Amino acid sequence: QLEEARQWWDGQGIGNDGTPRIFFVGSFMSVFDFKPVREAAEIAARGPSPCEFVICGDGGSSTELRAMMAGLPNVRFPGWIDRPKIEVLAERCQAALAPYRNIENFTTNLPNKIIDALSLGLPILSPLQGEVASLINDHGVGLRYGTDSGKSLFDCIQVLVNDPELQLEMSQRARQLYAERFSFDMVYGGLVKHLEKLAENGPIYDR
Repeated sequence: QLEEARQWWDGQGIGNDGTPRIFFVGSFMSVFDFKPVREAAEIAARGPSPCEFVICGDGGSSTELRAMMAGLPNVRFPGWIDRPKIEVLAERCQAALAPYRNIENFTTNLPNKIIDALSLGLPILSPLQGEVASLINDHGVGLRYGTDSGKSLFDCIQVLVNDPELQLEMSQRARQLYAERFSFDMVYGGLVKHLEKLAENGPIYDR
């Protein structure tokens, strides 16, 4: 499946050729803010070695998003992709986008896209404050952009592209953090221990 996925991406013109790439996979919804992505892509398109933005998925905001990115040769829309294609795409990218809006549901939790990026071993690029900001800052698994960070998305991309060693370090830390805190074995094991402790303490009744 992975070999088929590699051939499929090659056919899409997204090869394993060292081109700087950032990607997003998910539903196109209003909870995501792609305006900073448009701004970064526009700047990158004018540069000597343009960074590519691969935006995978579909959804209610698809028409609006495609119109926003119209005219940018470095933005690709491959549509929905399966897990093997996601894993191969991750091999050919420098970072994963998590362009959530700063609303309470996402600042007080760790959204799925954050965990997905860690599982793929990719640095996270996100404007999220709260829990995600703490995760990125405490573990060095990505970069934050936005007004409170003092950096634009393009600034963050340039940091990773111009410092391959830093990108590799963040990638390794992402994989390690996923294995230690978010993998199935760790989460399931933690749940089992929690249930065992509850059983040892006996039933709890409302009084």
